[in-house]
Amino acid sequence: MRHERVAAYSGKSLSATLESSHLPAQRRVLMATTAYDLTALRRLTVAERIQLVEDLWDSIAEDDPDGAFPVTPELARELDRRLAEHDRDPSAAENWASVRRRITTRLRKSRKKSSRSTAARKK
Repeated sequence: MRHERVAAYSGKSLSATLESSHLPAQRRVLMATTAYDLTALRRLTVAERIQLVEDLWDSIAEDDPDGAFPVTPELARELDRRLAEHDRDPSAAENWASVRRRITTRLRKSRKKSSRSTAARKK
């Protein structure tokens, strides 16, 4: 059933969808036969799974560009506000590397804290 949903998003058969994917051929073959099987999908590397999600998202955006990411009036106002803020002071922007580093550090701390509290509860 999941493989039917994947194919439906792209408007193509699952095989055609996977053929147009950026995934290596051997991974596409695995997925063409077991795309509905989450266990099989988990055998893909993280990079390959991310690429698959990107390819799926691209197909959704191609098939329904207005519906793929609808811009509500509230979102439009927020985007305009952020753009105006950036135009006023472009130096306040952070580069992606520093943002990613900050998020990664925060996630690692959160995971450590969570695993410690889980271990404490087990005692």
